[in-house]
Amino acid sequence: GYGFVQSTLAADDTREENGRIGVGGAYRVTDRWVVDAEASHGQLGPGGKLGTSYQATDRTNVYVNYGLEDERGLDGLYGRSSNLIAGARTRLSDSSSIYLENRYQSADSRSGLTHATGVNFAPTDRWSLGSTVDVGTLVDRETGAETERKAGGLRIGYGFEKVQLSSGFEYRLDDTEQLDGSWADRTTYLFRNNGKYQVTPDWRVVLKLNHAFS
Repeated sequence: GYGFVQSTLAADDTREENGRIGVGGAYRVTDRWVVDAEASHGQLGPGGKLGTSYQATDRTNVYVNYGLEDERGLDGLYGRSSNLIAGARTRLSDSSSIYLENRYQSADSRSGLTHATGVNFAPTDRWSLGSTVDVGTLVDRETGAETERKAGGLRIGYGFEKVQLSSGFEYRLDDTEQLDGSWADRTTYLFRNNGKYQVTPDWRVVLKLNHAFS
């Protein structure tokens, strides 16, 4: 189990503050089946997550997750949104794995289905590499206009004794149909950086630095 509290240190006039408090946890029902949940509330309204995963074989894990949030997405739009993700991850060897996911997104403004796949590769005990591809179509609830989404990403990670570091780059292209029949493009770039340091067997320090622009 865990709990968390977050606060917004700074925000300009175009973005609402997002103070939030929440709790969550996971429970192992059997040796192969795990369920987890999270609930929170804050300035942007309620949020939550509910998920389950099942170890189908020694190499394959299948999972279903549902999430509800009010934060602004990478497309720049606010509003309550929910995401239903169903997928499977298979370990191809001791150093590589692949996953496949179907993601259904439902929001105040639009909804749709996207498909994602990714490969992770660990050539050594210290280094890991990963790549992802995401394609799909979202539909505006009011106008019926479509948004064709294409996205991809790369990630590199390094771990040594008590230290773990990773950096990733994601690129997204949304091609949106306009009311006059024309199309408009939005390109989004996202940089993710994560770090962990194991202070003691019971405690660790976690750092995250993300930057996105479009």
